[in-house]
Amino acid sequence: MTDKPDFLKVIKGRLYKRLPGGKEIPAESKAAGIYWVQYSTNGKRVRHRLVDPMTGAPPKNLRDAERLLQVVVQPLAARDELARLEGIRGAMKTAEERLADAVEAVRPRLLIADAWAKYPCEYTLRGKFRRKLPPESIAELKTSWMKFVNWCAEKHSDVRCMEEVTHAICQEYSDWLIQEMHLTANRHNRLLAVASIMFRAAKITDPFTDVPRHVVQKESHANLSSDELGRVCSTATGELRTLLAIGLYAGLRKKDAVLLKWENIENGQRIVKEMAKTKKTVAFPIHPVLATILMETPAGNRKGYIVPGMAEQYQQNAPTISTQVRKHFEDNDIVTIEKNEGRHRAISRKGFHSLRHTFITLCAQAGVPLEIVRDWVGHSSTEVTRIYRHYAPNEGHDKILKALDMALPAGAAIFGHSPAALPPASANAEGSRPPLPPWAQKLITGMNANNWQTVRATLLGENGSR
Repeated sequence: MTDKPDFLKVIKGRLYKRLPGGKEIPAESKAAGIYWVQYSTNGKRVRHRLVDPMTGAPPKNLRDAERLLQVVVQPLAARDELARLEGIRGAMKTAEERLADAVEAVRPRLLIADAWAKYPCEYTLRGKFRRKLPPESIAELKTSWMKFVNWCAEKHSDVRCMEEVTHAICQEYSDWLIQEMHLTANRHNRLLAVASIMFRAAKITDPFTDVPRHVVQKESHANLSSDELGRVCSTATGELRTLLAIGLYAGLRKKDAVLLKWENIENGQRIVKEMAKTKKTVAFPIHPVLATILMETPAGNRKGYIVPGMAEQYQQNAPTISTQVRKHFEDNDIVTIEKNEGRHRAISRKGFHSLRHTFITLCAQAGVPLEIVRDWVGHSSTEVTRIYRHYAPNEGHDKILKALDMALPAGAAIFGHSPAALPPASANAEGSRPPLPPWAQKLITGMNANNWQTVRATLLGENGSR
């Protein structure tokens, strides 16, 4: 007999002949007999005569017997081989799990308090590209992560390592944000997302994966009434007063307003700035009230950010600006949080963004075309781009300035100026200059051929005065 095929090596058995008396002889014997097969599978010995499964006829010679043997044994061999491979695969999986457990056991634990220092979120992925985040975004992410760090230290002081944070702890944190901190769904989801990013950055199983996020409902800020505007603007001081004026008379978003630079003031008459959100560049004239407030800053200090202190705070921890504005509103008896019946959390209704809403609403009420307002405030869409073709870029700016004067007749007064000291809005239309302060007007009135050089030096700040 030739060498047995590979499949026979996994089956214990033999091919033989049986004589009429029951005597067994080798299959290669020339004696007449019936071919039988004996094999073991799954620990059980099996013996039976060989027959063709198609015809039921026994083999006539050794060659036919070996062929039928393959037909009978091969499926059994394949099954046993599959079982053997499954056993090997199971052993390998077990070995891999043991190896992973061993690696995990010797890997140093990462303290929750040290996670940010080791894995700071300074980049974001845009497809295949890594983009460095701006400082204010990094600061906001760090603040969001530290909220979980501080909560965990207070509520679960025994849990010190990232690996010890469980799904139950994460769910408890989620419930605390909504039920006790009364955060909006959007803010809640943001905090959970940042925490999830930190675990993935550390290559630790993310326990926040299955913590439910809340459905975000779009909730718009409310406008401020004339009375409310009068209270918040007249009592504001320092950089907050300047920031409120920028928000009201320029309609800028909070980030754009806080990070507005003197370099964005073109010839002292226009604001030219790229919007942080849409990356669209806007250009519009400065209202006289805003121009007067900006001129209060000495000429030598008109560099960098217009409100440098608040800009620095924003870059370190952006939410603190909203907190300051909201507190100022509440100090002036303006309700900033609205509690709706049937809902377990409050809604932020009035804040700095209300100034932008007020600006747009006043312009709409005054009949300023919507496309012009969109161009001014930096909204962007393909539909707006199509509309741009139907009007000149500077058309309608005077309408916006007049709209603010119509709706806010005491605009100068609410910021602490006498309305009579300011020219009408049309005097500051595009192409004109902002009003001169009284002391400069007095110098110019008294200027003559003998003192013009002295007056010029004074106005330009070359002699150290004013």
